[in-house]
Amino acid sequence: MSSNGDRYALTLYAVGKYSPASAEIKKAVVKTLPFLLVFYLALISAKFCLMNDELIRIGKQIRQRRESLKFTQHDVSEISGVAERTIRSIENGINTNLSNLLKVINVLGLSLTVDIKQIEYGG
Repeated sequence: MSSNGDRYALTLYAVGKYSPASAEIKKAVVKTLPFLLVFYLALISAKFCLMNDELIRIGKQIRQRRESLKFTQHDVSEISGVAERTIRSIENGINTNLSNLLKVINVLGLSLTVDIKQIEYGG
């Protein structure tokens, strides 16, 4: 019984896209694709987690401020012009565009500050 990689290489050979000499190379590439995909997804996930922690922290602050003002998400939506589902997303730390974030924090009397990070270089 042949593997999916074998069938893939044979199919490509059958339609005339590859020579028999390169079929072994294609088999090796097909066999390593799952590993490369897992590695790539792990990198993306690590980057996402770092960004997501900041978004969650900001979202919590926005929710706390909204609740302290006794505003509902609907109230903020009506005043800011930002969809209610977008406000829910912001409060849950889900990525949004900067324009919507600024509209929401402005309605809540908050500000967004961007600071220069201290970067340490290893020597």
